[in-house]
Amino acid sequence: VTGVQTCALPISYSVAKPGAAGARAKLARPVADKLFFAGEATAAGADGSFGAAMTAGGAYLAGQAAARALS
Repeated sequence: VTGVQTCALPISYSVAKPGAAGARAKLARPVADKLFFAGEATAAGADGSFGAAMTAGGAYLAGQAAARALS
């Protein structure tokens, strides 16, 4: 997905380039209802926005959401 990068400093996290915050929502959409991406870059806030990506907590929540979508 264009616009989402990972940053490999002592810690790792995803960042959306300026003007590319919508890339997170695109990455969070399943592909053919068979391939699901989950992780901090795909974690949406309580209001459904992807503006503020979370780290481990967001990855956990995104994984749960992807698992629920499978069932």
